[in-house]
Amino acid sequence: MSKKNIKNKLNTLFKNLNIKKGDKLIVHSNIAGILQYYKTDKITIAKVFFSFLREYLGKNGIIIIPTYNYEFTKNKFFNTKNSNSEVGFFSDYFLNKNWIKRTLDPVFSHLIFGKIKNFDKNKINKEAFGKESIFASLKNNNFKVLCFCCSSNQITYLHYVEYIFKVPYRFIKKFQGLLQHKKIKQKITYKYNVGKKKYDYSLKEKKINQLIDEKNFIKSKFGKFECYSADCKYLYINIGKKIKKTSNYLIK
Repeated sequence: MSKKNIKNKLNTLFKNLNIKKGDKLIVHSNIAGILQYYKTDKITIAKVFFSFLREYLGKNGIIIIPTYNYEFTKNKFFNTKNSNSEVGFFSDYFLNKNWIKRTLDPVFSHLIFGKIKNFDKNKINKEAFGKESIFASLKNNNFKVLCFCCSSNQITYLHYVEYIFKVPYRFIKKFQGLLQHKKIKQKITYKYNVGKKKYDYSLKEKKINQLIDEKNFIKSKFGKFECYSADCKYLYINIGKKIKKTSNYLIK
């Protein structure tokens, strides 16, 4: 299949997911979704997908790509340039070329393409899901989550919802270490809402997908893969309601 035909298939998918020009997206991705149609190298696939995102969303759209790295919780060090992304080839490839766009969060860092209102990406974030985290900005700025060919249980934003609604299977743990950005090194204490060992605190896809309404939370097929788009405010309100009734709703 040609590059043009791939973009046509992506265009159809995005329309089915009700993603529009000018939308603001945080993108969880699995480029195997494109590889099923376009047999080429991973770098080419990554470029095709990213160029499509930018073209489809237009100049007013915003793209956020997770570049999470968990070494700070073990080795007590994070470098915005050299600490690689541990959440897939797509994010790691673009991190290498765009590390200057990376947020200053030692665990849940993101690349930001565009400007988010009332969010300073050059300010060190010291609480993973706190009020100054990027996750709070997703709700406040009407972002959508895109799961491209990956499960809805990959939506990290849901951990922010867990934090806000104080689920009993997680607790705040403090980690101390060094964060380096360019030539500046700073010792920080980082608060992270981690899971308690006695629980299986993995998010259950079937519980998340109960909220699919084909308007604010949509599922659509892309070949053999399932894709999702979800409005962050919708998830916050409706998952929050579920947690208030059943505190372990997301993991039961």
